[in-house]
Amino acid sequence: MKKRIGNDFQVAWMIKENGVAVDLSTVTDLEITVKHSRIRITIEPYFKISNGIAIINITKEDIKQIGIYYLLATYRIPDANFEDGYRDVTADIDSFEIVSRTDQEKDITNQVTSEVAIGFRGMSAFDVWRIDNPTGTMEQYFAYLRQPATEAATTVNEAEALRVTAETTRVENEQDRTTKEGLRQQAEQTRQTNTATAISNAETATDDANDAATLANEKAGLADAASNNANEKAGLANEKAGLANDAAILANEKAGLANDAAILANEKAGLAATATTEANTARDGANSAAQSATNLVNSYATDLAEKELKSNKQNSLEPDGTGTKFPTVDAVNAGVLAKTAVKQTIGTSTNDVMSQKAVTDIVSRIEGQIPEKWVGVVIDPTLSSSEPAPKSTVVAYRATELQRTGNLFYHTYGNSRIFNAFQPAIVNRATKTIDWYLGKNDMTKKADGSASVPDWTTQNICIIVPDLYRRIRVLNSVTGRYEVAYDIEPFEGATLFHERSAHSPGFASVDRTLNQLVSVVSNDARFRGGNNTAANDALPSTQLGRPATQINRINFENYAAAAGWETGNIYDRTLWHDLTALYFANTNIQLDFTTTLTAEGYPQGGLGAGVTTWNSTRWSARNAYCPIHKVGEGFMTVGCNAGVKAMTDAQYYVGAITSVSAGNLVATGQFTTGAGWSTSYIGYTVQNLQTLAEATITGKTDDNTLTLSANIFTTSGQWFWIKGVSFSYQIPVFFGLEHLYGEIWDWVSGVNIDVSAEVENGGTGESKAYVCPDFTKRAATITADYTYVGLTPRADNYIKEVYRNLTIAKTNTGASSTTFMSDYGYYGNLPASGSVIRGLLFGALAHGVYAGVRYSSANNVPTTAFTTVGARLRVKIIA
Repeated sequence: MKKRIGNDFQVAWMIKENGVAVDLSTVTDLEITVKHSRIRITIEPYFKISNGIAIINITKEDIKQIGIYYLLATYRIPDANFEDGYRDVTADIDSFEIVSRTDQEKDITNQVTSEVAIGFRGMSAFDVWRIDNPTGTMEQYFAYLRQPATEAATTVNEAEALRVTAETTRVENEQDRTTKEGLRQQAEQTRQTNTATAISNAETATDDANDAATLANEKAGLADAASNNANEKAGLANEKAGLANDAAILANEKAGLANDAAILANEKAGLAATATTEANTARDGANSAAQSATNLVNSYATDLAEKELKSNKQNSLEPDGTGTKFPTVDAVNAGVLAKTAVKQTIGTSTNDVMSQKAVTDIVSRIEGQIPEKWVGVVIDPTLSSSEPAPKSTVVAYRATELQRTGNLFYHTYGNSRIFNAFQPAIVNRATKTIDWYLGKNDMTKKADGSASVPDWTTQNICIIVPDLYRRIRVLNSVTGRYEVAYDIEPFEGATLFHERSAHSPGFASVDRTLNQLVSVVSNDARFRGGNNTAANDALPSTQLGRPATQINRINFENYAAAAGWETGNIYDRTLWHDLTALYFANTNIQLDFTTTLTAEGYPQGGLGAGVTTWNSTRWSARNAYCPIHKVGEGFMTVGCNAGVKAMTDAQYYVGAITSVSAGNLVATGQFTTGAGWSTSYIGYTVQNLQTLAEATITGKTDDNTLTLSANIFTTSGQWFWIKGVSFSYQIPVFFGLEHLYGEIWDWVSGVNIDVSAEVENGGTGESKAYVCPDFTKRAATITADYTYVGLTPRADNYIKEVYRNLTIAKTNTGASSTTFMSDYGYYGNLPASGSVIRGLLFGALAHGVYAGVRYSSANNVPTTAFTTVGARLRVKIIA
């Protein structure tokens, strides 16, 4: 049922168990809540029980958002079969949808029913069933459970039909017997007055009646036999129920095995902690050895100072080439001090200690080895979070932190070999060569500090990402725990994953003159973004300076190819996924951005919520979900670094009127709480942005109309602004790459998903991912140039696991916005029959905690175009 927002109504909920209504007046601990299907809203409404049915009051004060709501009930039923004497029950059902207008209401009914889902201890019966039926759904499971009872019920019904037939025959025969008994009585009367022949006829009639009664009794016996058969079938059903209970017991046994495995894992973790302690001891020994070496050098320098003439001394540790010069004590001490750059605090004392790098250098010289330079991070698909070793003393951002591996020095802030190699530059569009580098902290200038004045008709602004070598190493084949490691140079077991390339720092624009995909920072109409609506250039909905949208994936690829470039691909998206996890050591990119480092000097946190906190209605009212921001609003300020650009939108509450009404501001659906309206805005000033006339808000008539102190609107479509209503948020930037998530979707090239219907609808019941590394061979279909990756999910939910080598969703059950991959995935749009080839979108719109670098959707074919979808630009650098 659909109800207009702002109305009170009641919902009657009949809960059924195995098709039989549950008398809710007999259950205990009954709790009923109302939840929004998409937004985290939980309401505890007033309800009462009448005739075993829950009567739930829904008030306008409870419901503040439009959308689909569902009911959730939990209760207990006494049951001696369970350890605590109760069987816990949970039931839910999509109950009603709140809509914004009265004309959208339909199917007005106030009663809903539902089957309950019964919870068991340990592994559920459904989970046990899924062991043999890995792709089965809950509906198929319920059908499986009902099958024995259904078969028994069918047998009972058949037996009942036989009994009814026999009973009917018996009644008919009884009536016949009664009739013949009457004849017998008449014959008896005739016998008394007539001849013996009449008596004989009466006796014959009696014999016939007795035969009929005998036949009726025989048929009644058949009915009893049929009833016994039905009872035997019911007993069979009980036996199968017992088998189900045995399966539940087996599930509990397997849960016990899992617990034993967890204990074993804890024991191994203890061994790892012991190994860490031993490593720390070895490190302390190295420090001691290094200090002894330093003392020896000082002693030796002192001896030399006493023995050598002044003419043979030099204030430098550098060799002089003659073999006769010796460093002075001052020179030796200066060399040692150069390696004493770290302060160590113990208790209340602060001492100079040798830096980790100095110790590493000394140890490597002693061993004649060069330390590893790669850096890595460990991801465990079975854990919602992992703790690093050694554990940091800063704990504010540790919820999803991963273990750092490799050379830990290169993990510390400012010392990354990888991110220090990222460079912003102006690239010649035709030759794919670098015209000049830009300042890493100020991309408005060249690297040498002089002014940067690009010619946007021939040049692109880019982030140069170096050659990157990657190694994926499985650490536990049972749990799937693995390490992903990177460096800018080859290392053992690594392969070249990313060739040195130029990437657009923001979403790409289109040169409307040449129909080429470009990367520019320009307000020129030649590069107008969004849906290229020139009429909006002077309005708040302007798309000047914004990236291009309303273009399908195939055309984005064609526009890039026209310039000799490519669109961003699934391999780039995988790189951003890996590198953000590597830098922040977590998979929750929406953790707050912080400049506070861990005790080891590592970065932590994330890049914040970004633009995901924008009110969806306010965005739609502004520009129909076209891009809000100009290209470069983030990276031109943050530079080629990780950080956020603080933003405040002073014209946040802006929109266009939908009709003219004297003394009113009419804008359909613009003044609901969900649209950002607050009663505190009464008394604020409204301005007509085209005539600049102003009036005061004096009240609110309904969700579509505000009353004003003056009549300032004369034509439908005029723009208004509620002055003083602003909104603050941040633009996320990851080493020059802005909006990796949160503003518009990113059409990713090189990946297609073959989504097939369910088996019962003529499909395979599978969704298969394929990739193509060659940009010139990419297509809207799956050709021989595409390689199979694996199965993707077939439901909408938070992503739990991605494939190790490519960031494509593998499973999406059991995760959340703060655990595992922390981002949402839309994969549940299944075709009614056959199969369809879908593309893959990444990043998302203003979808709150759903969004992130792994947030993806396989709901659209590659020829789909939306105002909410753009693309990125890339090319391999020639020089």
